[in-house]
Amino acid sequence: MSARRWAAALTVGSLALTGCAQTRPTQPEPSLTTASPGPSDGPTLDLSDQDCAAAATKLTVQQQAGEVVLIGLAHAPDAATTALLTKTHAGGVVLTGTFRTGVGAISAVTKPLTDAGLLVAVAQEGGAHQSLSGPGFDAIPAPADQGVLPPDKAQTSWQTWYGQLADAGVNLNLAPSGDLALGATKNPRLLGKDVNTVADLLDGILAGADNTGVAVAVTHYPGMGALPAGPDATDAGPATDTTVAPADESQATYRMASGSGADAIGVSTATFAKIDPASPAVYSAAVMAMAREDLRFDGVLLSDDLAAKSLAAVPASERVWRFIKVGGELAVVSDPSVAEAAIGGLAAAAASDPDLAKRLATATANVLALKSKVGLSDCIAVRG
Repeated sequence: MSARRWAAALTVGSLALTGCAQTRPTQPEPSLTTASPGPSDGPTLDLSDQDCAAAATKLTVQQQAGEVVLIGLAHAPDAATTALLTKTHAGGVVLTGTFRTGVGAISAVTKPLTDAGLLVAVAQEGGAHQSLSGPGFDAIPAPADQGVLPPDKAQTSWQTWYGQLADAGVNLNLAPSGDLALGATKNPRLLGKDVNTVADLLDGILAGADNTGVAVAVTHYPGMGALPAGPDATDAGPATDTTVAPADESQATYRMASGSGADAIGVSTATFAKIDPASPAVYSAAVMAMAREDLRFDGVLLSDDLAAKSLAAVPASERVWRFIKVGGELAVVSDPSVAEAAIGGLAAAAASDPDLAKRLATATANVLALKSKVGLSDCIAVRG
């Protein structure tokens, strides 16, 4: 899609979004002024009946760099947001914070985004981590409480909940967690401790997404079940897991998710000492190889938030290209300023590194294939 068409579509939406922003009691609604469409710096693509890999090669390096990034969106798109999405050619957004305005109001936010061909992602887990609520949304129990449901009940429940996300214009859910609770861990964001129970629940949850138009990312690979909740919220550096190993039972839940049709697997920002003690998982070739070879996963490898405080030591311009370099494909960057620098850094790095450029083209093709699955693209996924 050309930059001009992106800006036009997003601007139409921004004029209708007053009152639909993230709930912030102490702050006024952002001004929603009209953005001027920018000039196109790349082709408008007709991807119909094309191999997604071939379609990816028709994009400029800058367009490819944007296509593999989801930028955080904390409020309805204003002029600055529209300009950023247009300039960076972002592949999508992730709704950050909590939107309590209900299905109808949120769909007014998302429609211009999906009309512009963007993925709209959210982390809708349940309990304290239910990002979208209000009229038209059920209250989703915490994952730990979902963990006692029979798999068929989990399937029918999530079929309803995914349908509500679809009605709100969301096409990618960054949940559930596939992490197996290990040791004494009591984390309400995890489905449970028993590997067979969690695997069966994941199977049911993934089946619930079938035919809803919502893709599912299972997180936080290779498994944060031995770590406390929120380990990426500190600038002390990535948390280090000393428990998870390549062949242990914690991998069985992800193996089930891979075999049950997960569209994406979200890779953790923690470091896993028994797999690659030198790098956070998002920057580890060993972790990516495990996902492809051990899990036999051929979907999209997605990052946890690359704007996390725990990654503060990594320059913003390097945060995405390091992920793509080792085999990652779709980067979540919640902070728009970090995202802009990271997309620019990826484009610059790929322009001078043929191996990275090849990785970027492959990642772009797989993101386009994901978009095709949720109705944003007509290209055909062909995986070798």
